[in-house]
Amino acid sequence: MALEDIERLKEKVDKDPNSKLFIPLAEEYKKAGMYNEAIDVLKKGIERQPGYMSAYVSLGKIYIERDMLKEAKVEFEKVISEIPDNLYAHKKLAEIYRDLGEKDRAMKEFETVLQLNPMDEWAVMSLEDFKAPKTVEHIEKSIFEQETETPSLSLTDADPYILQEKYMEAMNVYRKILSIEPGNIQVMQRIEELKALLKLLGKDKEELIAKLDNLLAGIKKRRDEVLGS
Repeated sequence: MALEDIERLKEKVDKDPNSKLFIPLAEEYKKAGMYNEAIDVLKKGIERQPGYMSAYVSLGKIYIERDMLKEAKVEFEKVISEIPDNLYAHKKLAEIYRDLGEKDRAMKEFETVLQLNPMDEWAVMSLEDFKAPKTVEHIEKSIFEQETETPSLSLTDADPYILQEKYMEAMNVYRKILSIEPGNIQVMQRIEELKALLKLLGKDKEELIAKLDNLLAGIKKRRDEVLGS
């Protein structure tokens, strides 16, 4: 937006203290690289409308872009104090606490993110990184294992076994995929479909069904441990 358009927005905000156009105005200032002006507009808008949480979010985002993490932390903490289930604010706080070295608070925020969205793989992986920090030796070992392991598997690798009624082999394919990607929803859905197929085929498949249930329970337990530890 041209500077004259910024001035037009500014004029509207000045004329109407209750206008929420101060947020778009701040965004335009930011796009123009006028960060001080953007921050000033948001602060004044918050003074006039202290209950408008979107303004705190906008201010926090600008602070993050300016690497002003302590200031950003204050703004997002205000948001969750008023809106405890604001997922975006919790994710930003998790990143801020992590980057500020506040490990315990970061872990708590990642856990809150997972409570609000249990399928958030970013939060799961972040928590795992906190609980099992990688040393140089660990990283080198992982690289070596990746270089020497068998080629990666896909869902379709299990299909020939199912067609040949080799269900244990199909289950092993799913298990190997889940050992690498425990949150792979498609694989877990395929396991449920395989269970349904086995139930249709008769009682002699009950042992296989039980093993599939155990596999799914193990994956869910791992996710619960991440959330509960």
